[in-house]
Order: sequence, then structure tokens, then C-alpha cells
Amino acid sequence: MTGDRNKLNDKEFLMQMLEVDKQIQQAISGISNQESIFEDVCQEIQSSFGFDFASIALVNPKRNIIETVYETGSAAYSLIKFKYHLQTNPDLRHIRADIVYTHRTEIISGWDRRFDKWLYEEYKHDSFTPIFTPVILYRDKNGNIVEDWFEQCEWKVVTEEATDDGHRTVLAIKENQKTEGSFQVIGVISTGYSNRLKAITVEQAIASAKLVAQQSLKIRRIQLYYVLETIAEIARSNLQAEITAVDFMHRPELKDYIYQVFAGNIPQDSRNDFFSNKQVLREEALSEKKPKFILNPEQKDDNNLRKPLRKFFVKEKKAVAALPLPVKDEKGVLYLEFTNKHTFTEYEINVLNLFVNRAASAIQRAIIQTDNHVRQTDMTNLHLFTQSLIHETEKKVLLQRIVWEIANILGADVVVFNEYDHDENKFLTPLKLAGRFINQESNYVELNENDKSLTVIKDGVNIYASSLDNIEIFKDSEFVQQENLKSVAAILLKVGEEVVGVIFIYYRRIHTFSKDDKKLIETLASSAAYAIKNQRWLNSWLQTLSDIDRKLITTLEQEKLLNLIVQRAVEKTKADFGSIALLQLNSWELETKALYPKNSNKEEIGMRKSMEKGITGRVARNRRAELVNDVRQDPNYRELFPTVRSELCVPLLDKEDNLIGTLNVESSKADAFDPRDLRLLQEVANLAVITIQNAKNLEKLAKTEVMATIADIASSLVHRMNNNVGAIKVFAEDICQKGDEHIISLGTEILSLAKRLLQEAEGMKNWIEEKIQTIKLQDIVQEALTGVQIPDNIELFVDLPNNLPQVSGGKQQLINVFDNLIQNAVDIMPDGGRLSIEGILLQTGAGNWVKITVSDTGSGISEEDLEKIFEYGYTSKKSKRGMGFGLWWTQLYIKRLEGALEVKSKLGQGSQFILILPTYE
Repeated sequence: MTGDRNKLNDKEFLMQMLEVDKQIQQAISGISNQESIFEDVCQEIQSSFGFDFASIALVNPKRNIIETVYETGSAAYSLIKFKYHLQTNPDLRHIRADIVYTHRTEIISGWDRRFDKWLYEEYKHDSFTPIFTPVILYRDKNGNIVEDWFEQCEWKVVTEEATDDGHRTVLAIKENQKTEGSFQVIGVISTGYSNRLKAITVEQAIASAKLVAQQSLKIRRIQLYYVLETIAEIARSNLQAEITAVDFMHRPELKDYIYQVFAGNIPQDSRNDFFSNKQVLREEALSEKKPKFILNPEQKDDNNLRKPLRKFFVKEKKAVAALPLPVKDEKGVLYLEFTNKHTFTEYEINVLNLFVNRAASAIQRAIIQTDNHVRQTDMTNLHLFTQSLIHETEKKVLLQRIVWEIANILGADVVVFNEYDHDENKFLTPLKLAGRFINQESNYVELNENDKSLTVIKDGVNIYASSLDNIEIFKDSEFVQQENLKSVAAILLKVGEEVVGVIFIYYRRIHTFSKDDKKLIETLASSAAYAIKNQRWLNSWLQTLSDIDRKLITTLEQEKLLNLIVQRAVEKTKADFGSIALLQLNSWELETKALYPKNSNKEEIGMRKSMEKGITGRVARNRRAELVNDVRQDPNYRELFPTVRSELCVPLLDKEDNLIGTLNVESSKADAFDPRDLRLLQEVANLAVITIQNAKNLEKLAKTEVMATIADIASSLVHRMNNNVGAIKVFAEDICQKGDEHIISLGTEILSLAKRLLQEAEGMKNWIEEKIQTIKLQDIVQEALTGVQIPDNIELFVDLPNNLPQVSGGKQQLINVFDNLIQNAVDIMPDGGRLSIEGILLQTGAGNWVKITVSDTGSGISEEDLEKIFEYGYTSKKSKRGMGFGLWWTQLYIKRLEGALEVKSKLGQGSQFILILPTYE
């Protein structure tokens, strides 16, 4: 494009500018497609060599760091994208940063001091065999990219050594021909095997390095460098400049620009003059915020353009333009040099301004897309960081994870965390550190971190200091001086108003904290604070659970354990009181068994609550925990205690998900509990279930032992009875053979009785040895009725539906149970009455049950006798005969079958014996 407007018509000009736009758009397209480019590169490398993983880390000139941008295979162990400072001090560099400086390829198995120690241990890198290869661009003496440079070079082994626990091989690039070019490392690719036994050969490393060199041209397309270089080249070719340059992103601490690119040939001997000349006019354009021109000395000032005198331009007879790039929040200049034949016109100046605006717009879009990727990475890192803390319960590991992951996510050089106990107003030692230290011991860090932390806590304000020189509490810090620290963020870790610690995030370079930086840091700190608070809270709960666990092991008394569980539940949730209620099988009501504090609501002990009413009843019916922030707003709430506002209730469920009871805590404050309390109360409920089940198992074991003892005694008696009756039988037979008619008659009767006794003994033996089987209770009741003589003055009513499920038990033993209950009912009604036997199926949250009720209309049982009716040895004086096996044995046997037997009776109103057995599944 020339300065003569007449040489281009409007259409040609429009087409040329559209082509310029297209070229610029193509330049920034790689940034938006970077994930696809990274995936292609990693797949190419992995598939070519059969490696298990590949990871790309790129240099970020703006931050002076190298950061992970993409990982695949077994390299994607943590998913968090880490950042490392490009340290000038080789002793402080991470392996990737060191590769950027040395340009070397390294194969490493085992530990290397440049590794991130925490990552190495956390993700078991000792099992990996990685190869680290620099992503290199090679430029010739004129600054142009050479695409096939690796074909002109070779790699040589400069180090091959065994280490303490592995092996290390280093390859350097050796140039075959003398050139005046230069290498630019834009990143590092690490790849290799996750199996340390698989070695990487030198030949593999060289082939891999060449492939990475080929892929570097793809990776280059996603960088801002590429966009700026493309703009410089488009400007040179379309504006017909001899040389163009772009300076972008000024950093005062560097006293220079981060990005400096040019297009065109600049001879080596005049390169210094070029940069000096460019700098003079660049600063003038930036300070005045408008384009600056230096005219060709031969050009007439027909357009009233300024014609400042510059000796070097007069000497070289060149026309020059420096145009500020209007990019938001960043300084930049497009610089052009024209031949001595070139003259500026007003039209061309307008064209230059138009081009600059379009270039600035493209750069702005590239920055926005890059920043969006950064924000997305930050959000992903934040999410993964939070998730990694949630599952960490060991305090030491949690704190180490916090400091190391924050250091790596933020690219900090050193991170120090000082944990604080808000209640006791003291710091908890030792400090937690992450990073690389000049003084490896770093003992001196203890000297003044407490003082600095106390100041931050006292002031209650986070500190963001790009320079530590002006911050009073860091001025005389021995730690800051010896570690050569330049910038810091000192952040309070708070949960509400409670401070759990102070974290110092240090940089050994000047670091400017942007709004996004501050937001990310404070969100990381908030996540860490909540994790620490939760971990403390969890440890406290674990201590409580451990305490209960110990009691479970050492204590057999259910009542004491339930009271302890309720007490701990109340204390840890900061409730006002709590209770445990257990399900009563006979009534399907919840009966309060434990209460804390014991001196409050004593009347609730033994109180029964219907499962059809109240919040507790709803929890029991649904077998699902509930947190009610304000019971007054709950239509199901039954006001037993007027002070209650919040309630937390969890069901006690056995391993088959059957209801055993409920655990409640209640508070006089609204919104007193949170979901965290609910989760932990469920853990306590599990311990309550264990307690109850243990007690049941012990009771069942005791009953089994009693039954076994009875069986042993009975077996012995039956054996002796068999022997004795057998002898009587022999004697009787002998009498029948030798005596007179009268004696023979007596002998015959004795013999008959002996045979009956032997038959009954055999029946008793079978009863004792009877095995558990599936049984229809309808048949059992019918056989029991057959064995009992029911007088004509007693009306018998039996209602046992045919669809009643089967139960488990011993046939003869259950016949004896019902024989006992039926005979007792008959005995209690000497003047007649009504005997009812009714059965139903109960389907409840505690499982399925068969309920049989044996009712009479006799004289009833007094309250005094009702309390001891199931005691061993009890007998009713009103009964005409003994209790058979007795109600003691009857209840004992039913409980052994995991059922229940209870009685309801009032004097003058008859009695009901309620037998409940679980259905056979």
C-alpha cells in the first residue's frame, strides 16, 4: 500500500482491508482451539512411542512462569494445573523451569531435587520414568522461524549417571553448522512410562525430541507472541514498510516490554541502532498518547506535519511512524520504518490509524480468549482443590496439601501457613511450609511469623504487597531477607468470624495482584479455612465416636451406653436436650429410653409416642432423617415442650433397613442445626444401633444359654427317667409272669403306665432336640387346641386368616407355647366366658410380623402381679393347675425367636396375651 490515494480505488482498498482482517483473525484462531491442538500433540507423541502419559507446560512471559496446560494418560493424576516460577537461581528451579533455561532433554527415573517433593510423594512418581523435552523455536540471524532446524542438528549425551534411587540421562543439542541463530523455549513436554521398569533409551529420547520440535510449530499458534508477530508481518507487507515492530505489555519492574517482536531484515551491525531509535519515538508516542511521525528529510511539509529533527534519521534518510495500540489496560506500540523514498500523506496516516485500531482489536480479543482460558483453569483448579480437601481427614496431610496446592496453583515461590486456635488465642505449631528454600533448614522462619500473623489477625485485613519494602511488618524480617522475597499476599483464613490461621504467599519476583488474583486467592483461602474447620470438627466427632466405641467394647449395659450417646449428641450439636426412643413391637409406638440432660423432662422417660404423629413419628414412618429449622412452621409438630424451636431427628435402622428407634436433639433456638450436624448425628445413630443390637445379641445369647441349660438338665432327667422306667417295665413283666391273678392285674397296670411314661419321655427328648423350621401358626394353634379340654361354658372364637405368612420355630415347642397360653385362659374362666385367638399380618418399617392375640374374659391380673407375671417361678394361686412350662419359659422362647410376648390386663376386664413373631423370609 502506498501513500498515493489515487493508486487504489475504494473497492480495492476495501478488499485489501478485508484481507488484512482475515489474516489477523486466522492469527488468533489458534488460541480458541488450543484444547484441540494440545490433544493432537499429546496423542501424536503417545501413539508414536507407546508412552503412558503426556503433559504440556507452557511459558507464560507475563507471569514469568511455566504452567501446565494439558495432561493425558496417567499424567492426569491430580488434574490441577500447576505453575512454577522461572527462577534465575538454578538451585531453586523446578525441573520444567530448568529445562527452559538449559534447552536440554532429560530422562529421569527416581528422585531428583528439582522435582516437586509433595507431588512426587503424593502421586507416587517414584514409579514413573519420565522424559522432559523442551518445546523449541529456532530463529535465524534475521529473527525468522526455521521450521526444519532439528534436521540440521544432533543430540549428544552430556550426562549419564546413576542416582541414589534411579538413573538420569541428559541430552544437549549440538549444531552441525555455524549459524547466528538463537533458540527460544516456549514450553516443556513431559512424557514417558508409568512403570519404572520400562526404560527410555537415548534413541527414543532423540526421536521424541525431534517429534516435539515438529509439534512446536502447532503449539506456537496458541501464544500471544504468534499473534503479535503475525500483526507485525501483515503491517510490513500491506503497509510496504521496510521493518515493523510491536512492543507490548510494559512492566515497570522490568523497565521494558514483555513482548517485543519485529518483521523484516535487520542486519546484525545495525540492530542496536534500530532498538535505540525505536525506543525514543515509542516513548514519545506513549507519553503523548498519539501517533508520532518522523518525516523523510526530503519530504515537503505540505500537510502541516511535524518534522522534528532526529540526527540518526536525517543521516539514514528514513521515514518512521510510532502508533500507540489502544488495548485496554496494557501499553503497546506499533513501530514502522520506511525507505528513504517514502513520504507520508494525510490519507496514509488515516490508513495507519485504521490498521492500528484493527490490530488492537485483534490483540484485545486474543487477550480476552487467553484470560478466559486462565479463568477456566483457575475455576477448575479451585473446584479440584476444594474436592481434594473434602476427603482429607488426617490433619497433617490436610495442612500439607493446602500449602503445596496453593503454592502450585498460584505459582508462588514459598507458602507459609500458621494455624491458629481462636478459642485459646494461640498458634499451633509447627508451621506448614511449601516451596524451595535458599536455607534448606528454614528454621529461622519460626522467629517472626507469629508476630506477623498476630498483626494480620489484629488488623483483620488481608495484605497484598507487590513490594515488601513499604510494608512495616516485613521490613526487618530475617526470613524475607534470607529467602530474597519480593512480594506477598498475607491472607486470613476465616470461617464466619472465627480465624483458623494466616497464610503467607510469597514471590521472589515483583508480583502485581490483579482483581482476579485476589478473588482466586481469597476463594482458595476460604475453601482451606472451611476444610480446616471441618477437619477439627470431624476429629472432635471422631474422638467422641471413639469414646463411644471404647464403651461399646467394655460396657454391656445398654442403658448406660444409650445415655452416653445422647449426651455426646447434645454436646456436639450444642443442642439443649436429646433423647433416644425405641420401637415397641407390641404397640408400634416409640418409647423414650434415654434422655440428656437427665434432670430435664424426666417425665419423658418411658413416654410413648405414636408413629402416626409429630416429626419423630414422620421420621420413624419414612425411615429418613429430618432437620427442622423451626418446628412452629411444621404442621406435624406436636408441642410437648413449649421452648423447642429446632429439631434434628434421625432413624435408628438395622442392617436390613428395619426401624429400631429414633435419635433426637432439640434446641430452643431457630436454625440451630446445619446439614453437617445431621450427617454426624447419623454416624452417632449407627453407634446407637450397634449398642442396641449388641444388647439384643447378648440377651439372645443369654436366653440361648438358658435354653441350652434347660435342655441339658431335661436331657439328663429324660435319660435317667428312661433307665428307671425301663427297670420298672422289666419288673412289671416279671410280676405278670409269676404272680396270682390280682398281682398280674396290678403288674399289667404298672406295665401300661411304664409304657406311657416311656412314650412321653421319648416325646420330651424329641421336643428338646427339635430343630428350627418354617411353620404355619394356624396349624400350631389347631394342634394346641386339640390338646386342651375346653369346657362347654367357654365360647371359643378363632380368626387366623389362611394368608398369614409362615414363621420360624420348633413345631412342638410352639405347640407348647400356645398350649400354655390357651390353658391359662381356660383356667382363669372357671365360671365360663369367651376365649378368642386372632391373628393378623403387620407390615411396618421394622419389617413384617405375625401378631397372634390370645384373649380371655376372666377376672384379669392385678398391676402388682402384672409386673412379675413373666418372672421365673411365678404361679397364680387362682389357677387350678401349674403353669405348665410357665410364662417365664414361654416369653424366653419367643424372644429367642426374635419375637415379643407381652400382656395387657385389668382386674375384672380379662387379659390379652400378644405374641409377635417375625415372618419367615
